[in-house]
Amino acid sequence: QLPSEKNREYEKQLTKFTEQYSSQKHLGAYNRMIEEDHPNAYEAFFCLCTVYRHNRDYAKLHALLQSCNRFKKHLSYNHILAMYQVHSESFYDYDELLAMTCRDAEMMENNSGYLHTFANAFATICEKCGENNCDTIIGEWYEPALKAANKAIELEPQYAKYYSTKARIINLKGHYDEAIQLVMYAISLEKSELQSAGSNRRFCGAKRTRCGASGLNL
Repeated sequence: QLPSEKNREYEKQLTKFTEQYSSQKHLGAYNRMIEEDHPNAYEAFFCLCTVYRHNRDYAKLHALLQSCNRFKKHLSYNHILAMYQVHSESFYDYDELLAMTCRDAEMMENNSGYLHTFANAFATICEKCGENNCDTIIGEWYEPALKAANKAIELEPQYAKYYSTKARIINLKGHYDEAIQLVMYAISLEKSELQSAGSNRRFCGAKRTRCGASGLNL
């Protein structure tokens, strides 16, 4: 049973699911669920979008979004759309994207994923747009984006990417020393997470070996 779409765990559980089930066979199953309007068709759509985004297969992701307009009523649809536009750098209307992600962040104020998507959209747009446009965007959106980044960190302080995004934001105002400190902290978190994941894999492997020797299949 998945939690509500408003809950951060909804996205995290589906993302973790796609990490385990992303072979061509699984992608075919997701597509069939969407085509046949399975009761979990939207979850299959979410998973397929996640796989395409992680693989940077933006052409397929764009086609999928275009063909699944019926899912627009879902709370997380705009979140998926915004992540596609930011990751693929296919945004054309800066203000429209920022207004959409800011609105969603305000509506999902206790969901760090939505808060970060807004903050990341702001940072990415400022890094990609021209100098004149950048000054205007910073003047209008800097404070709300920084507030969103800080709130995301408060909600999930162990998530390295949030610190990197905050660093990119404050770098726009010349806070270079603090930005470097945040990046270094994000790197330390990433290293710690990788070491922990490695330890867990070794422990699970040893556990399976011991259980196998005793006739158990876990």
